[in-house]
Amino acid sequence: MKSLSKNKQEIYYLVSALFFLTILFFSLALNFTKNFELLFVLKHLFGNICHQIEERSFLINDRPMFICSRCTGIYLGSFLIFFVLKIYPKLRDYFSKVDLLLIILFSLPLFIDWSINFIFKIETTNFVRFLTGFIFSITPVYFLNNLLNEVVEK
Repeated sequence: MKSLSKNKQEIYYLVSALFFLTILFFSLALNFTKNFELLFVLKHLFGNICHQIEERSFLINDRPMFICSRCTGIYLGSFLIFFVLKIYPKLRDYFSKVDLLLIILFSLPLFIDWSINFIFKIETTNFVRFLTGFIFSITPVYFLNNLLNEVVEK
């Protein structure tokens, strides 16, 4: 019975990693399509998960991605962390024991960057936004990792 749970857990990690990779893939690939109906639908779909401010997005093929640089960092970081957790299952136990202080520390750069942008109206670069999103990505993966562990145990 335990091996069935482990197989289920492996599938959940793979699906989670592929979910974040799919978001990134579509955000990149859509910059190369001429299908305007598809672009319209997917731009509105991505609009539900990101503000899509063009100046805060990376340019691909001289067109902005459908997700901003901060969201790109979050999704890329989440994909990479889930991928590493899939390859190295022993890290999952350590990762599930991360304490609240570390979560706050990983969230702090994003909060500081957001504060500088929103409150003080000082613009940071897209690379800084990407980096703070990448560092922050450990936070949602921490919670999703614990959720996946609970689902598998039931």
